[in-house]
Amino acid sequence: MLAGISALSRPVRSTALPLVPDWIDPMLATLTDERDLGDGWVLERKLDRIRCLAFVRRGRVTLLSRTRKPLNFPSVAGALQDLGRDMIIDGEVVAIDQRGNPLGFQALQRRRLDPGSLVLWAFDLPWHGCEDLRGGPCRSGAPSSSGSSRPEAPSRAARPLTAHRA
Repeated sequence: MLAGISALSRPVRSTALPLVPDWIDPMLATLTDERDLGDGWVLERKLDRIRCLAFVRRGRVTLLSRTRKPLNFPSVAGALQDLGRDMIIDGEVVAIDQRGNPLGFQALQRRRLDPGSLVLWAFDLPWHGCEDLRGGPCRSGAPSSSGSSRPEAPSRAARPLTAHRA
């Protein structure tokens, strides 16, 4: 009987892979006047659009704002549902022109009526498959897909900017 109790009280090791969490805190920008921040920093273009965390789980996509409010961009969610792996993509929903260049916030508000010109401009991939990538080294850009350079692609990968001394 005592042997049975001690066996039940031992922690059970799970072999299940970690699932994409329901929420992660997004990385926030750091405002600075300094241009040469050293080797550990990656500078990214500031877009001023709608910040979006895309949670992709088993083909279902949930889009949330950085304050955890649901976002309704069906064309963006629809484009992400067939990625084939669970992941979290951190980026901004952006309206783009015919060449794939980002437009201003007012264009984003108008483009809600024309969802074909909306993309998720990705700048971080904090979770991929069963891997939490937040503790890893800084990457020089978000992962890209084969179609991310086409203007009609559903997502775009942000390219890091090179810091130059003024």
